[in-house]
Amino acid sequence: MDPAAKLEEYSDNLDSETVKQKLKEHWHAPALLAVFLLALTLRYMPANGMKYLQAVDPYFIFRMSQHLALEGNLPQLDFLRYFPYANPTYTLQNGDIIIPALLYNAGFGLFFQNYLEWAQFYPAMMGALSVVVMYFLGKELFDKNTGLAAAFFLAVTTGALRRTSAGFFEKEPIGTFLMMTSLLFFTRAWKQESWKNGILSGLSLGLFTISWGGSQMMWLLYPIVTGAVLFINEDIKSIVAAYTPTVLIAGLFAAIVNASRFSFTDTLFLLNIAVLGGLWARYMAEQLELVQERYMPYLIPSLSVLGGIMAILSPLYSDFIASKVISVFRTALQTGGSVITGTVQENAPPGAASLVRSMGSGVLGNVNPGLEFLGMFVSPWTLMVFGVPFMAASAVLMLGRKYGLLPKTVSGRKHTAYVQITFVSWLVFVSALIQNFVFMGAFAALFIGASLFTLIYFLDDESSFTIASLIVGGGATGALIFALRFSSSLTSATAQLVLIPALMALAASAVLRYIGNFPERDIEFKWYTVLPLIWVVSNVFGGTTRSRLVFLSTFSVALAAGYALSRTVDKIGGLDYSTIEAVNPEVMRRSLTVFILIMAVGLTTFSGYVMAQSMGGSPSPSPQVWEPSVDFMQNTPEGSTVLSWWDYGYYFQTLGRTSSVADGGNLNYYNDDGGPVNYRLADYLNSTATERDEEFLEKHSVDYIWLDYSMIGKFSAVSQIAHRDNSKFDVISSARTPGRLQQSLSRDGNQTTARFRGRLGRNVADIYTPIEVSNTSMSISGAPTFRFANGQTAKTGCVLTENGRQSYEVEGRELDYCVAEDPFYSLERGAAGGQSGITLVPQKISNSTFVRLYIQDGWGVDYAEKVPEASNGYIKMWEVDQ
Repeated sequence: MDPAAKLEEYSDNLDSETVKQKLKEHWHAPALLAVFLLALTLRYMPANGMKYLQAVDPYFIFRMSQHLALEGNLPQLDFLRYFPYANPTYTLQNGDIIIPALLYNAGFGLFFQNYLEWAQFYPAMMGALSVVVMYFLGKELFDKNTGLAAAFFLAVTTGALRRTSAGFFEKEPIGTFLMMTSLLFFTRAWKQESWKNGILSGLSLGLFTISWGGSQMMWLLYPIVTGAVLFINEDIKSIVAAYTPTVLIAGLFAAIVNASRFSFTDTLFLLNIAVLGGLWARYMAEQLELVQERYMPYLIPSLSVLGGIMAILSPLYSDFIASKVISVFRTALQTGGSVITGTVQENAPPGAASLVRSMGSGVLGNVNPGLEFLGMFVSPWTLMVFGVPFMAASAVLMLGRKYGLLPKTVSGRKHTAYVQITFVSWLVFVSALIQNFVFMGAFAALFIGASLFTLIYFLDDESSFTIASLIVGGGATGALIFALRFSSSLTSATAQLVLIPALMALAASAVLRYIGNFPERDIEFKWYTVLPLIWVVSNVFGGTTRSRLVFLSTFSVALAAGYALSRTVDKIGGLDYSTIEAVNPEVMRRSLTVFILIMAVGLTTFSGYVMAQSMGGSPSPSPQVWEPSVDFMQNTPEGSTVLSWWDYGYYFQTLGRTSSVADGGNLNYYNDDGGPVNYRLADYLNSTATERDEEFLEKHSVDYIWLDYSMIGKFSAVSQIAHRDNSKFDVISSARTPGRLQQSLSRDGNQTTARFRGRLGRNVADIYTPIEVSNTSMSISGAPTFRFANGQTAKTGCVLTENGRQSYEVEGRELDYCVAEDPFYSLERGAAGGQSGITLVPQKISNSTFVRLYIQDGWGVDYAEKVPEASNGYIKMWEVDQ
């Protein structure tokens, strides 16, 4: 039959009913396309008006990747970094550099005028593609509805948006795409006992490993999951097919392609090899009939106990093994780190407010507090809190059936009771995590869960549901007490994280009791579903301990949220509403389903939109503030070097085309004191010894010094690193006029006083500062008086100016601080109608290099001359006399 005839026959059979049936069967495809376009649109919105890129690190990755794309190679030495020592490029984690360059030359470059435009689009594209992979992962683990819901939540979750949005030309966009791809193929390999999918999982993990250090999470997740399944003696052949190629191919690929960043002696790789050895020992023991079948379940537990004892005793026989064991625990528990690590905000716990903003509806509070509160009922975080108990209860029930404690089918009431008590145990753990009580929370959750499971097990169906419902009520009461104890109001971030899920669980229990529809549940052995369970729990743990891990956790949270939404919609559709009088059951079912979906889709999408609108380019506060100094750097003599705090090195190298002494790489391969250059740089800014300062500048061939206003707030980090101690540091504080300067002025006779408000430590104070006003200038003219919230007062007789230090005699309590006019929010700025400020400097650092250079505008620093054309108050730049 010719093609025309085939087409005619197909058209004849394509009636309206067939079309409806096809659309009903395949509606997920256009829905996924819509979610992909939504994800891409939200992520590309920040590109509107963006001049450069986002954040700091993307500038270095962009510079290297652009060089590779346009020149076809990478320089062996990068002299823009750590001048005059340079940085060998073989030490780079190069996947995030190579992959976008290859894609650009593979054809994507045809759609963009230059590499910068491609660098702005690339993160949004990879973020949107991760959403597509999430759909297939959710579909593989559960069903299509779960996959689509999970993809949607990943598309709009605010915590995932920023680091996969336009201009964030970083490791995260490609890294998380490869993470999701590896998880997808690992799941398929496990379900299908497929070595082919295992190989693809390994290649994805290998690319992930050479692209981002966040791959450590996967190198921990896979052995934990494999070890858990191996320990209970299940799915051995399937896990062999999934885990073996994943580990070996990923390790071999990463060690060959990026040997400086990954080797066969890396701690996590050795951990995976150890688990792989145990897996193959169990597999071969069965294949070769080395162990009788009845003893096979005890083989791995016995080997695990022996291995645990050997690990504990390792300091007695091998320093190498002992160091690896300690390293594994530090990585898993997110402990340890250098003094520099301790100064990075991303290594601190994120706090409840940050979690709500990243995985809840916190950004809606910028629009309307009511929207924020309403959005929390359907936020990814809240739904995740529901999704995990469904997963965990299924895992426990599978174990119960495996060991003969439960039948294949359990009653609906009994199953609901198991889910309810799992929810209460999970809520206890989450509450403890938010307050950083990790081990106490884990013990309490396990103890409560085990006790309640035992209780429910021995009760009849009706009693088990009744008792479990009462326990949920107790959990809601506990959540209310927790919210009142650890937060200022019932609408605070802490309250939203635990109270709203508890109240929703209580309401759900009440509805189920009223309707009374409890179909029986089959317990099916789907051991691969422990993968998402462990992924979510471990990621939530990591996300609540370190801010830098919140982004990674949003992916697993999106999956759990999608699973919860899918289960909720299925449950609503399966309830029998005929028990409710005067209600059409079908109308009731559809109305509730539509309402839930509109709430979830509408509010979370709007939350993502608000987040996308708030993102912008970098440097901050705006590129215009930086332009004078950047333009000046671009015209300095070839080989010029800039010294500044390490945060800004990548800006200078890429935008200013000028080498820098330090940058965010924090390398330490050449310093004579065994540490990164940050140590010596902090010593310099904290120093009062001019000769030693000049020696440091000469060693690094410094031509220019650059400091900006943000360094006032960052000086505590400088001080910590200078003292080599995170608990010992000095803080420079700022105080501002509540509004315009003119509104804060008062006169008493001939004396004019300005009122500033700021903090000294935890104490809020109003600072009344004498001001001398002339026709041409304003300046501090006397000792400021501090009035604290408790009514006490104090003074300081030390005033720092561009002409040196001025001392005043004071009576009464004197603070060990000096006061100086704010370098940016100056009195002159206030006189022009703006806000003014002062800085509060501890006297013991009042003669430090930083204070003399930036706050006192270079007073007493004879070797540096200010560059007026590169300075604007916010930024100050000096040329160093050679």
